[in-house]
Amino acid sequence: MAADAPDALPTGPHRAGRDPLRLGLLAGSLLCLLLVGLAHPSVAAPPLGPAGWVPHLPDLPLGGWVVVALQVAGYALGAAALLRGLRVPSRLDIPWAAWALVGGLVLLTVPYGTADHTNYAAYGHILVEGGDPWVTTPQDFGPDRITSAVQPPWEDTPSVYGPVATGLMGLSALVGGELPRQVVWVWQVLVVAAWLIARALLLGLTGDRESVDTWWTGNVLVLGAGVLGAHVDLLATTALVGALLATRVRGCPVPSSRGRSPASRPRRRSPPASSWSSSPGSTSAEVWRSALLRTTRGRIPIPRRRGGVRDEGVRAVTKGRRGWSSRSSSPAWRSPCPSTCGPGPTSSGSCSPRATG
Repeated sequence: MAADAPDALPTGPHRAGRDPLRLGLLAGSLLCLLLVGLAHPSVAAPPLGPAGWVPHLPDLPLGGWVVVALQVAGYALGAAALLRGLRVPSRLDIPWAAWALVGGLVLLTVPYGTADHTNYAAYGHILVEGGDPWVTTPQDFGPDRITSAVQPPWEDTPSVYGPVATGLMGLSALVGGELPRQVVWVWQVLVVAAWLIARALLLGLTGDRESVDTWWTGNVLVLGAGVLGAHVDLLATTALVGALLATRVRGCPVPSSRGRSPASRPRRRSPPASSWSSSPGSTSAEVWRSALLRTTRGRIPIPRRRGGVRDEGVRAVTKGRRGWSSRSSSPAWRSPCPSTCGPGPTSSGSCSPRATG
């Protein structure tokens, strides 16, 4: 990966050196949370069966209260490290290699704190075997090693995830094979990779390594619930950060709509209902596939209510309530993005007006 970006703020607490106490608290937090992941199965980690070809350390036979105490200690130490960094000017200065090492240690553990990874594996398994995870539940698919590992209440619930997430679950099942722990481990690899990619994206977005490592890479909530829990939300967060960085790279900032008249706001058009709704007889999988295809073509289906409360609310705002005026009071701005209707406002109203500076 690229070298760490320089800090954006060279003054104040960013000029301080390393704080051994803060680093020790963070290291202790990571140690406690990693030990919980080595206790399998436990009150925090559902059973996943044999390890197969997954690289792992021997499972620790820890009692329930010991696991709970380690979790509490891990989160408490992580919170103390965060508060220490906020109160005492210091720097983490943790290089890429150290964070990659932490990611490697995570891959020696099993996810815990949630059983969601078991249904991730089941939905991917159903997809790879030719089923429709948006219709077929793990229980209806039939008992096997992967679907039997799903915990309540997900064993009788179809997939609630979109096509991208479910596709990655299918990739995990394709690579992992027939053992739940192998499928879950491949999913862990994707989660750890997303966590590190998000760090690189945030460094490119902010240029402030200290803030990124404080609030993302070394944040105990992100590490405990997201990375060690192998939760799908971490992948969604990485995609969101990537979208923000892509918007910045294109040089197309999104202006604030506060203080601008409703007439000057670009209107978001929705396609006809027939273009995004499912046709009779269509399965959920077909609807999701067609929605993904339309998204790649730049069309996002947005349902729109006509003649209902939503339209009445829009009319109320556009009639001058809530302080709207016919002339914008916001600072003038000029968009660097190319436009087919020119840089300035048009009298025809055929495109969104733009203020000029």
